[in-house]
Amino acid sequence: MKRLLSLILILCTLLSLAACSDKTYEPVPSTDEEKKVLMTFSLEGEKYELRYELYRALFLNHSAEYDKGDKSFWATPEAEDAKQKINARVTSLALDIFAALHLSKEIGYDPYSADAEKKIEEYIKESVEGSDTVIGFGGDYDKYLASLKAMNLNYSVQTLMLRYSIACEKINEYYRGTADPDAPTPDMEAGALKYTKDDVLAFYRGDDSARISIVVFNADYISHEKVEERRDKLDSFASLGDALNYAASFTPGDPEDVINGALIGKKSSSSFYTEVTDAAFEMGVGDVSPVIHVVTDKSSEYWIVIKMDKTEEYAEENYEAVEDIYVSQRINEIIDGVKTSLADNKSEKDAFTSLDLSKISMD
Repeated sequence: MKRLLSLILILCTLLSLAACSDKTYEPVPSTDEEKKVLMTFSLEGEKYELRYELYRALFLNHSAEYDKGDKSFWATPEAEDAKQKINARVTSLALDIFAALHLSKEIGYDPYSADAEKKIEEYIKESVEGSDTVIGFGGDYDKYLASLKAMNLNYSVQTLMLRYSIACEKINEYYRGTADPDAPTPDMEAGALKYTKDDVLAFYRGDDSARISIVVFNADYISHEKVEERRDKLDSFASLGDALNYAASFTPGDPEDVINGALIGKKSSSSFYTEVTDAAFEMGVGDVSPVIHVVTDKSSEYWIVIKMDKTEEYAEENYEAVEDIYVSQRINEIIDGVKTSLADNKSEKDAFTSLDLSKISMD
């Protein structure tokens, strides 16, 4: 739920908006340091490299969770446990990317094809120049590159994330299908994933799904201490209904969303959602999570998760939403299988074991 995830979601949206122009923007080559390979993963004759530039992006976008903004922490003996944890986190996130790229190719779409290259080129044009739907940078390529740097990305990692976005889109189309009963088209296709309503309901009633309510605060306008007070107040109510009504009373969005809640699966989201997913499945019904700080490139927020009960009434009234989460769960289980196979064929390089985390920066 951090900055890189937010970027990915934005990219997925903008890919469908990109418009062509005659002007092209030259790729910015990575330095030898940025191209340094830290790990390799292999599967079915394909090899994927975790380079320093990708490690740097993932590390910098998550390091504050461990070092609290003090980079010197990584040079202390106390950092050893945190180093193991963040390396596992970075590896898992990188494997999410590589597994999607691999699966996309397996189902028939090469994310390194000419078609993918064209999509990437169009996105960059749109981002730099702007349009009716995208603000852009007025054609200033240097400002666009500076915006990438502010998100701890270089040009190469940006294009990798775009390939990942394209791969995810193609995987979803393949397994979900492109049929839309409300807007049928001649070329729509059924998805490769086969299931019944009984399968969906069994998932809903089982241990792999959870119903939660999420209360969100804008960190720019409220202190962490104040949110902690709200969290403690929520936890003090004797009934779940009273807690949800209290939460709805100060939520800026639709109060019904808080009261109705939403379903998630253990694997319905990628590793980028680890914190919220862990909270949802570790709590009992009626429990209130600790305050979770969620930072994206657009906002800084405090989240509180409230565990709700999974009633038959909810499943009946929200079946399409439940089905959507079930399908996401199934797709991510498939991706997770690829991810596990890649992880089983990992090779660490000397450049990885000798990394000095205290010196990692975009400067």
